[in-house]
Amino acid sequence: MSYIQPSAIAPAEEGGFVQDVAGNEDKIRTGVIASMVDYQSKLPLLTAPYDRFADDPEEVINYVTCHDGRTLWDKINLSASEATIEERKGMHKLATAIVMTSQGKAFIHGGSEMLRSKPDPDNIEYGIDHNSYDSGDLTNQIVWENKKNIRISMNTLRD
Repeated sequence: MSYIQPSAIAPAEEGGFVQDVAGNEDKIRTGVIASMVDYQSKLPLLTAPYDRFADDPEEVINYVTCHDGRTLWDKINLSASEATIEERKGMHKLATAIVMTSQGKAFIHGGSEMLRSKPDPDNIEYGIDHNSYDSGDLTNQIVWENKKNIRISMNTLRD
């Protein structure tokens, strides 16, 4: 979606819409309508050509996390560390729901439905790997055992 600052370069502690940071509503709305050029709305949308580029929703891929950068779960944990685990799960669910219900093609990063993390024991600052293209299995593996523990997130995708 056009409103998302890539998590690979955004400050780790910086929150956004799902962390209840005000001021991004027009960006969210623009992403939800697949950044379509000719979409008419009574609510404020972004208007710059970079933000409104699509003629058809099929031209847009919506995602909040991908193989580059932090996982959604890691980003939420870093940017909302004061929130309870249930509140953070709710943030994850909201971000996923926005992607799944927006116009365009939804892209869900592998393992995101299990609240995937990319641990990096050598990262002194955060303990996660934000750029894991050259990291080993410990960081890039999908921990399938988490499937049985993370029903809420998986049910959101299924339903």
